[in-house]
Formats: sequence, C-alpha cells, structure tokens
Amino acid sequence: MIKMIVTDLDDTLLKDDKTISEFSLNTIKKCRENGLKFIYATARGASAEIMAPPAFFDGRVTVNGANGFLGNERLYRSLIEVSDVREVLVESAKRGLKSGVEDGKRHYANFNVNLLWDYVADYEITNFSNLEGEMEKAYILINDNNDVEFIKSILPEGYHFTVSRDGMAQIMNGNATKTNGIIKLASQWGISIDEVVAFGDDYNDL
Repeated sequence: MIKMIVTDLDDTLLKDDKTISEFSLNTIKKCRENGLKFIYATARGASAEIMAPPAFFDGRVTVNGANGFLGNERLYRSLIEVSDVREVLVESAKRGLKSGVEDGKRHYANFNVNLLWDYVADYEITNFSNLEGEMEKAYILINDNNDVEFIKSILPEGYHFTVSRDGMAQIMNGNATKTNGIIKLASQWGISIDEVVAFGDDYNDL
C-alpha cells in the first residue's frame, strides 16, 4: 500500500547533533532499493542540504513547502514578496521582536542572525524599509499568543503562517505548505496521497 515515505528533519530524522545515523541511512537505502520513494519535508532552507545530503533521497520539500526538488532538479517555487510582508516585519520590530526574511541563501534580519543560529554565515542586518524582491519566507520570533494574534491581524491576503513549538512564526506564500509540496512530488511518480506515509514532530508537520 505504501509507495512513498516522507520524513521531517529536526527531532525526527536528525540526531541531536544534526546528523543522520548510519542505521537510518542504511534503512533509507533499503527502502529505496525496494522501490519506495524516500523524501524529506522540512522548514529548513539551504542548511537542509548540509545536514541531509540530497544524494541519499529521491526528493525534498524545503522551507515548509516553498521549494520542491526531484533529485537536483527544482520542481517548483512558491515565493513571497517583501513588499507584501513589509508591514508585518516593521511592526513586529517595533514590538521588539526579532524578525527577518530568507531568500534561500542569505538572511535579511533586524538582529545578528549568527548569534542565534551559528551555522548561518550569510546575513545582513536591515530595518526592512528599502528591502525589495522575492524571498522564500519571512519569520518572527514570538513571545506569546498576543504576538500570534498581532500577526494574524495584519497578515496580508494570500499568505499564511505557522508557529513552531520553539516560538518561530514563519510567514509563507499561501500555496507553500509541506502537504502541497509532498502532493506535487508524489504526483511526479504517479503516487496518490493515500500511498504516502509521513513522519514529523511539530505543528507544521500536522
């Protein structure tokens, strides 16, 4: 009945040191040798490829569904416009919240990103007023439910956001969800959603 396996990365496939165990790699290899497609779906962007090299997988969905890849080929992108989310970012900064956007490689944020995520070397500190262009996601580090309600109140039409259990609100293109990404990849192999099993641990995995 199962033709495709999907796994989240952090706290699911990855160990605490952000590596994949040899046992897991061997299991993935056996699954693929037996004709199962094996992909991952993660909120991570470029860092995912460092921790989970694409060669071990048939495909991947990154940035909560903003990107989909079959092997090394990009299948689709669902991006956001900075001009659309500028108000959310600026008003969040006024509330004292750390916020930023990511284009897949570089972070543009109102704080020193490297102090929070030491694996992010490419970043630029900005107040968002002159930033333009397309990005994969915007993010805001929230404190409580009041911040969640605030984001809801000024979120532009055509966008949605998820909040992870560590308090990161990720604002995405309305079409960018892990589910949509998984369905798009599965359809390339003629696999229906009821032939897919998925593993995850956080709210965006539901």
